[in-house]
Amino acid sequence: MQKERVRALRSHSGGFSLLEIIITVSILAILLLGTALILDPLQMAARARDETRTQELGTLMNTLRIARSEGGGGFDPDGSATNSCVGESAQKVFVSVPDSEAPPADLPSGWSYAQVSAANVSNTDGTGWLPIDLTAAAAAGAQLSHLPVDPINTFASGYYYTYVCDRSGFNFELTARMVSKRYRTGGDEDIQVEDGGDDPFRYETGDDLGLDPNAPTGRWTFNSGLSGGISDGTTVGFEDSQPGGNNGTAHNSNMSGMQWLSGVSGEAVELDGTDDYISIADPAQDIFDGFTQGFSVVFWVNPDILDASRRSLVRKYETTGNQRAWFLEKYNSTNIGLFLSDDGSGIETWDWVNELTFSWQQYVLTWATGAKPSLYRNGDEVARTGTDGTNLASINASTAPVEIGRGAAGSPWNGEIDDVLIYDRALSSQEIAYQYEVLRP
Repeated sequence: MQKERVRALRSHSGGFSLLEIIITVSILAILLLGTALILDPLQMAARARDETRTQELGTLMNTLRIARSEGGGGFDPDGSATNSCVGESAQKVFVSVPDSEAPPADLPSGWSYAQVSAANVSNTDGTGWLPIDLTAAAAAGAQLSHLPVDPINTFASGYYYTYVCDRSGFNFELTARMVSKRYRTGGDEDIQVEDGGDDPFRYETGDDLGLDPNAPTGRWTFNSGLSGGISDGTTVGFEDSQPGGNNGTAHNSNMSGMQWLSGVSGEAVELDGTDDYISIADPAQDIFDGFTQGFSVVFWVNPDILDASRRSLVRKYETTGNQRAWFLEKYNSTNIGLFLSDDGSGIETWDWVNELTFSWQQYVLTWATGAKPSLYRNGDEVARTGTDGTNLASINASTAPVEIGRGAAGSPWNGEIDDVLIYDRALSSQEIAYQYEVLRP
């Protein structure tokens, strides 16, 4: 008997049967799933809040449409406000944040936020954060007993609802920001990019998804779906994803070095530091310069070389004919430099610590009228080196093209560049941190 037990043990020690392996793997999968659910309650809560946001904005959109139908030709899209729709004298972004919290200075020129008191914020009679009287819509069957507000609802967090109107067509746009990894920009079910609107970092719904003024004026993602070399004069892959349609053109006169590589998301452009750059022609409207309120430039870079040479990043700046506006560059091994001009000829200069590394990193330049410009790397503000120019009240309206990676006094950019955006307003530090969080590799 003892020998039989020893033989059985020796036989069993030879390995596991297929059935035992299948059972073990199944148990491990169940345990891992359970662990993921236990360890990720924050994302479950975030998804629930995002679903609340989309449901509430959907209800609000339907109610507004009923109110418009009930009002007929007498429907007033800004209700209790006056001349506050797009293109009017007092353009407003109506926001769900009560007036107990001061708004940020992050809107383009000619725009301001409209707020009401916390006591009135949810009123549906035109005294709430939405200026339209919706009581008639409720009587007509709309399911809205009070105006919804965002589950977080603060400027400081970046999570709040907005409403913008267009009187000419009685159209409107509602927006909210998504927080969960599932629904936000870059998520598995990204509804901020895929909603058909022009702001890739907010969820938009309504009749006209181009009304809200917070969207970038230009964005070049370089997501061409291509690989290999890029010929001089190529335009495919350099399209502007914003409504302005200010598409770019590749410059590669020696026909070598410029190529498509894998980027932060999709493809990126490799520039060889010799003659490669991308240009975007100056548009008829001053959406890339001529700023009187603020502007921002956002881009990702991954350098191939970190030398002491001047290396151009992004600019709208031409010395010929005094067409200077703005110019950001790696000035040397220790500094990143910015040149700004308010008249096309004179310049003011600012420097920050050069924190470039051999990796993908996001940089954001912001400027607001009368203030010092700021530079951010990966969501954090970069320290200044002490070189500060005179604060400007405006930026020159230049006829120069936007140029990405083109050298001027120094050399062209040497390395990869990806996802360039320009705004006609100064992004807040909260927006900058959010964009980095949702896009980082």
